[in-house]
Amino acid sequence: MSAPTFPASEERLVRGQRELDDLYLHLEELDREILLAVRRRSQVSRLIRARVGHPAVVSPERYGELGSDGRVLGRLLARLAHPHG
Repeated sequence: MSAPTFPASEERLVRGQRELDDLYLHLEELDREILLAVRRRSQVSRLIRARVGHPAVVSPERYGELGSDGRVLGRLLARLAHPHG
């Protein structure tokens, strides 16, 4: 399935149940990709920790373009990789 494309404005109407179903399927696909990427990121961070003795230091500001929730996401990603400190 190819990714749906949207006009510059996110304010558009979904036309029909089929399009809505396609959007839900696309959202599920994106969620799977995100989960895989988070798992890979955690593995890489653990490898770095094993090599240098401390967790990879990545500024939560890296995700700042997503606003304050983006910074929270950055901290959460670090915790997921190293849940016990």
